[in-house]
Amino acid sequence: MIDLDSVPPRRREVLENILSYRREYGFSPSYQELADAMGLASTAGIMLHVRKLVETGFLQERKVGAARSLVPTFELCRCLGEKR
Repeated sequence: MIDLDSVPPRRREVLENILSYRREYGFSPSYQELADAMGLASTAGIMLHVRKLVETGFLQERKVGAARSLVPTFELCRCLGEKR
């Protein structure tokens, strides 16, 4: 089971930005859009957080390396009471 309380604050901010963007636009943000939203000059930190979110089962990539391919896992959606 997914435990949102175990997610470090900055990583949780990345996750919340992705979910919020998906709710608003219907697709995932680019790494650059995430970096901009979080006030970062580089996407490197975003990429590290996203990799950890994928490894821990919060996100998955529909196609590895493809633009805007991040989607929340079914388990995360169930935890949040949202549709994928």
